[in-house]
Amino acid sequence: MDDRRSVESLRGNVCPGPGPRHTKEAMQSLCKECYFRLPKEMRNALYRRIYRGYAQALTQAIGWLASNPSPEQKDDAAKKLFPDQAA
Repeated sequence: MDDRRSVESLRGNVCPGPGPRHTKEAMQSLCKECYFRLPKEMRNALYRRIYRGYAQALTQAIGWLASNPSPEQKDDAAKKLFPDQAA
C-alpha cells in the first residue's frame, strides 16, 4: 500500500483488514478486532508517521492478519468447505 492509499484508509471508516469488512473509527488504522489480533510490535509500528514507514507498517499488518486468520474466520472457512458438517 502506498502512502496516498494508506492516508485514504486512515481517514475512512472501513477496516482494510482481510475477511468481512468491519467498521472502524476515522484516524484508526484498523478495527479493534484486527488491531488487537496483531503482535504488540506490529501494533506499535502503526503509530509511525505518514511518509516515515506508516504505509509499510500497515501493509505488513494486513499481510500478517491474512496469514493468521481468527478462529471465527477459520470456522467460517470450514463451514464453506464442509456445509453438511456445520455444528
